Amino acid sequence: TRHLAWSKLRWLVLRIALHSVCSVAVVSDYLRERMPHALGCEGKKVAVVRNPVQPFLQKLSCKPSAHSSNSITAYIIGRNSEEKRHRQAIELLSTSLRVDKIILVARDALTLREQLSPQANAKLLMHDCLTEISTFDIGSSFLFSYSAVESYSLVIAEWLASGLRVLTVDNKPMRRLWQPWRGIHFVPVQCSVANLEATLYQAIERQHVDPRPVFEPITVETSVDDLERLLRL
Repeated sequence: TRHLAWSKLRWLVLRIALHSVCSVAVVSDYLRERMPHALGCEGKKVAVVRNPVQPFLQKLSCKPSAHSSNSITAYIIGRNSEEKRHRQAIELLSTSLRVDKIILVARDALTLREQLSPQANAKLLMHDCLTEISTFDIGSSFLFSYSAVESYSLVIAEWLASGLRVLTVDNKPMRRLWQPWRGIHFVPVQCSVANLEATLYQAIERQHVDPRPVFEPITVETSVDDLERLLRL
């Protein structure tokens, strides 16, 4: 109801904003297929530029994980700290026995703590940007994208291109976007702690070979070439 109304309003504003735009870049074939219909624009305006920024791990000081299998760090990348789904994600992660640290990367998140339980606050760290993270435990970290919309697709693309695990909601758009790629795992839209624990076991603790291809890291130079081709459309 309210969420649907806001969603329709956002699409309408976006369609108006992009009416005179010459070209649009997206990060996957699925989004390229969907954009012309959703935005009411010509298909030739939309092109794929896979991961059009340098993988963010290259900007951080990384190290192998020193954590045990029961000590996992969950990351949430937020645009707006007041978004309800971020609060829901933090509360859900705080109930997990495996997740010992939750890192929210979002600006203006100071009032968020007032809305969280003591258990969630005890596990939560907040940063304004990714570059504030001094080290990154590759083997025991994952991105938790608890949004049921495709708006975090660039964040997920960067994460997968860096060889890291992602947990996201299980719906048709997310399946079409990410299921072909290694490192992606799905939780129900209304996720319980039991669902989360089972998925974390599959994603991090269970030793198995994932036959899916990796989401290829794209160099900055290649992305610039792709963007230049897009501008010539």
